[in-house]
Amino acid sequence: MNKENLIKIIGYISLAVVVIILYSYFFHKPAEKPVLTKDEAEIEKLLPTDENKNQPATPAAPPPSTETPPVDPNAPAAATPVAPGASNTAAQQALIDSYSDKIKKNNNDADSYYRRAVIYQDMQQYSQAIGDYTEVLRILPSSANAFFNRGVVQTDRKDFVKAVDDLNQAIKLSPNDPVFYNARGVAYFAQNNLDQAAADYKKAVEIDPKFGQAYFNLGTVYEKQNNFPDALVQYDKSIETYGKNEDATNAEAELNRLLEVYYRRAFLKFQTQSYEAALTDINYFIENNKKSVKAYRLRSAIYGKLGNTGAALEDENTAQNLGFEDLLH
Repeated sequence: MNKENLIKIIGYISLAVVVIILYSYFFHKPAEKPVLTKDEAEIEKLLPTDENKNQPATPAAPPPSTETPPVDPNAPAAATPVAPGASNTAAQQALIDSYSDKIKKNNNDADSYYRRAVIYQDMQQYSQAIGDYTEVLRILPSSANAFFNRGVVQTDRKDFVKAVDDLNQAIKLSPNDPVFYNARGVAYFAQNNLDQAAADYKKAVEIDPKFGQAYFNLGTVYEKQNNFPDALVQYDKSIETYGKNEDATNAEAELNRLLEVYYRRAFLKFQTQSYEAALTDINYFIENNKKSVKAYRLRSAIYGKLGNTGAALEDENTAQNLGFEDLLH
């Protein structure tokens, strides 16, 4: 065999080796399980598997009542508090200073204590708010609303035992106020005392059949108990009462409550495999709130179940982009 033929044979062998390597890489590469990002892991949990498809996600605890604290019947009308989240710290501080001056002149000025407490509560300065509500009760020990507001603050501080104590007193003094029962139900729910929470929410809607927040809260109790049919009934009632409660003075809070009901109802319908109905509800949510990561993630999962892969991917990308925006802010 001459040198020229030997070189050709070596060349053919080398080419064959390259072909085999490329073929193995592109056609026989073993499948790898993808590494999931945090968001992808959450959406995978959302999609039911054969083992847990009937296990619902733990529902979010109902938010405390966002109703404006009622005016104390034993004191002059309190000033309208600044809306939660408003950038008005300077104005609030000016009011605090004004009420503080009045209190220095008269240590028994229940009205000024009450007004200042409402502002402290709105500013989430809970220790100061509790101190001022306590002063109101020193002066006016039968003030149901001071007990109520202090109980709501205790709930915000996650001191649920003290919250229940205060709300018990408020209800004893004013047994026909549905807002008081709803607030106590929230405190009971937070302690996982679901039976007591349900009883309070039922009492609230018995007194005021238009009290949408209490219907929603009752629905979350049933959902946590895996009683999906009754939960859906309560969510339906909460939606039906939207805007009908004459005491609902905070339109933004009412809308947020409505959207949260639509989200929870969509999630339950997803869990019960009513995908088209779930899609209708989550579409309504997104039409009114285009910045919710959880809503796009849920709709992505719904689209996935309906076989609309393109829409599912688009919503998942939107959810991830919104999540990145939140991190940047």
